[in-house]
Amino acid sequence: MYPADNRPDKSGVLIVHWLDQPVLEAVKEGASVLLMPTDTTNTVGGLFQTDYWNYRMFKEICESNGKPVSPGTLGLLIDASHPLFREFPTEESTSWQWFPIVKASRPRILDNMEGIRPIVQVIDNVERNHWLGLVYEYRIGKGRVLVCCANLEEVTAWPEGRQFYRALLDYLREPVL
Repeated sequence: MYPADNRPDKSGVLIVHWLDQPVLEAVKEGASVLLMPTDTTNTVGGLFQTDYWNYRMFKEICESNGKPVSPGTLGLLIDASHPLFREFPTEESTSWQWFPIVKASRPRILDNMEGIRPIVQVIDNVERNHWLGLVYEYRIGKGRVLVCCANLEEVTAWPEGRQFYRALLDYLREPVL
């Protein structure tokens, strides 16, 4: 159960959709940034239900019929022990509380990003086998950037979406260790 008033408190956190020089300078000086990228390059679509059988076959059928192709992902792998989840308790795999978040997401392909370990990883299908991140964090100077590849403004219509957004912001207000 989530608190009755779980509206996200955006104070003390810089919320951006891209990193520009002023944002990078702020992070170097100790700012905490929530990055929700709107750029869809190097992403796949969000999919809650898994493509359980044969991605290539269904992809070809969709393409030949002019239908949208499923993102073809296979659920989430979550670092449930991460401090981010103190206010959004979760299991280590996909559960229903993730539904609105995943549906509003565009997981980023992290294949060539060294040193990044997703807090919430999206499992790709065996045809592509990309390393996909839904939520991950990195440090720059004295600050940090928490990347969330979901449109959190869109998911505030659902209590679980509001609570997840709130948990991210509250985590970012904690001191950087």
